[in-house]
Amino acid sequence: ASDEAIANMSKEPLSSADMDVVESTWKSVAALGAEKVGTLLFKNIFTIAPGALDLYSFKKEPHIKTYETPGIKAHGAKVVNTLGTAIDSIWDLSKVVPALQELGIRHIGYGVTPAHYGVVGKALMQTLEAGLGSAFTRSARVAWSKVWHIVSTTMLEAAAGAGPLTGADIKLVKDSWASAAALGAETVGILLFKNIFTIAPAALDLFSFKDEKDVYNSPKLKAHAIGVVNTVGVAVSKLEALGEVVPVLQELGRNHVRYGVKAAHYEVVGKALLETLRGGLGSAFKPEVEVAWTKVFKIVSDTMIGDNYK
Repeated sequence: ASDEAIANMSKEPLSSADMDVVESTWKSVAALGAEKVGTLLFKNIFTIAPGALDLYSFKKEPHIKTYETPGIKAHGAKVVNTLGTAIDSIWDLSKVVPALQELGIRHIGYGVTPAHYGVVGKALMQTLEAGLGSAFTRSARVAWSKVWHIVSTTMLEAAAGAGPLTGADIKLVKDSWASAAALGAETVGILLFKNIFTIAPAALDLFSFKDEKDVYNSPKLKAHAIGVVNTVGVAVSKLEALGEVVPVLQELGRNHVRYGVKAAHYEVVGKALLETLRGGLGSAFKPEVEVAWTKVFKIVSDTMIGDNYK
């Protein structure tokens, strides 16, 4: 079957025969080891889309192009184990829908776009073909295409409909911010800017302290960092009445255009904010907290961006 024919069949419901095939082929693949399969998966992802490497924290590991680094191995094994959990529930995928929806929302904060799902789907098929050889038959390809269609559409629909903040979201954000803020505005702010400049080193050029030798001890950076953290604190305190902060955010967005900030920079700041919270909160930065913060930042960034770049 052609790729187009398989793509069309992927939208059809999973049959019991499909589920049998997926279960049996996954046992064969999983027997190769999660680390090995995960490493191959990421090698295929980065071969198809080299720029996707920039989305990952391990992008700067030495010898990253060998695909044998600790970061890739650990993340690859995690992805394979997550997929394995989904396959364990293949006969009742409704059990994993909430987890997939949560993953979809969290991936907004990682900078993942709908196009990336197509890349991962293609890389998954290549990985299965390499692991199974002749056992990756036409029926296996169709069955796995159906599985990936369910997984990707569930995640994408959740991401697209992240929707309004719930009361539970607001409580999670407020409670976690209280813990983060207790570390001190300067500490949190410096960590935020370290994360921003780690993700996008060129962003330093937008700031007045760009030429200072010890930038993270710069009084200018510290003052700016404190201002940013205090602004976040105000926004968090007004989450039940976002209408009050919308005009402030819109004005901030217009000002940032004059500073040379581009729409793409908001994605960088969103990722850096999540990393900062993860670093500051440790194990308390649970998936549901990350989802709530992702929703908050999407509202903030969408409001600040507005029509400024049209």
